[in-house]
Amino acid sequence: SMTTKTVSIAPDQPGTSIVGANAFTVNWNAVVGAESYLLDVSTDNFATFITGFNNKSVNGLSQLVNGLNPGTNYSYRVRAVNAGGISVNSLPNSQLTLPEAPQEFKTSDSQPSTIKVSWLPVQSASEYHLEVSSSEVLVNLVPGYNPKIISGTTNIVVTGLESSTIYYFRIKAKNSSGLSSYSALQTASTLPSDGSIREIALGSLQHPEVYVGSQQQEISIAAGGGIGTLSVKLFHRKKSESSFTSQTINLSNGAYRVSIDEEWFDTFGMEFYFEVTDLINQNKK
Repeated sequence: SMTTKTVSIAPDQPGTSIVGANAFTVNWNAVVGAESYLLDVSTDNFATFITGFNNKSVNGLSQLVNGLNPGTNYSYRVRAVNAGGISVNSLPNSQLTLPEAPQEFKTSDSQPSTIKVSWLPVQSASEYHLEVSSSEVLVNLVPGYNPKIISGTTNIVVTGLESSTIYYFRIKAKNSSGLSSYSALQTASTLPSDGSIREIALGSLQHPEVYVGSQQQEISIAAGGGIGTLSVKLFHRKKSESSFTSQTINLSNGAYRVSIDEEWFDTFGMEFYFEVTDLINQNKK
């Protein structure tokens, strides 16, 4: 006698767990008689499918879906499989991935008691959480910024700050699924109470006229003034090159020094300049 196997019923509507910016896990309940399951994931109501998740065969009751885009809504559905065939689709469900961290997060327009911050809009974000502290490890956050919840704009003037003080800033984006990771940490200093700006002053530039490969030679520049810590970069290129390469230079014995590398030269020599920036983005070259 012949035995026939009945096709399984459709799984219950699946759900998600462990949602991130680039991945989430789809979970579903077992179907009696099912031997495996097929999973579809789509961003356009199953007109097309994300790579690797069109009829994705799964033996268990969950599947990590990765390689996703932040702040994007994904639809997913499951079918049960047995010797009798493939069930109809479960009810679909959808999941919004977490937003990406805000990009181009910057400080500007420092004043004695205020500093402006700005950032690019984040896809799917409904609000942003800004933290401000005078501590680099962001303990003891400034009152009102622990965090400050911001919506409807991507820039804000941070108020109530102390003059001549270095502050640290970071921000997260939030959508209906949760919070992003932090932006890059930004640093800025308020001006003195009289509003004066100490301009960056560049001192003597020291360099050899001729490079001798057998000797250790260096280029150095003295720099001072500005608000807060100075950042000094050396830009250099071979005479035959059109673009410059940059590297950060550290303070050593009262000047910013770097050892010359033979790789910086061609037969015609090299060109270079220094760029010095302070914490309120004053800039000197």
